[in-house]
Amino acid sequence: ACAPLVRYHNSSAYTDGTCFVLESDLTQKEILVSCSQPGLPRTDRHNEFGSCMEGFSGFVDESMVITGLSIIIDFVRYLFLEFEIFFNNENL
Repeated sequence: ACAPLVRYHNSSAYTDGTCFVLESDLTQKEILVSCSQPGLPRTDRHNEFGSCMEGFSGFVDESMVITGLSIIIDFVRYLFLEFEIFFNNENL
């Protein structure tokens, strides 16, 4: 499940999208927060890093999660792909 327009009011001036990987019983397995990388300041509203929206597009299967990221840095829009690979111990 992804929330691309989530904004953490105490630490970010703009959106900081987040995706949550859940188990089949809906317990949280992992949080994907690619927008919170070091070196991407988000508190200066009109300079440097503005908006990051993770999770508008994505692909999920039993071993992999791929999410699309839309990021604005210095008023230039970039598109990135973030992926996480999960291995089930039964398949090793």
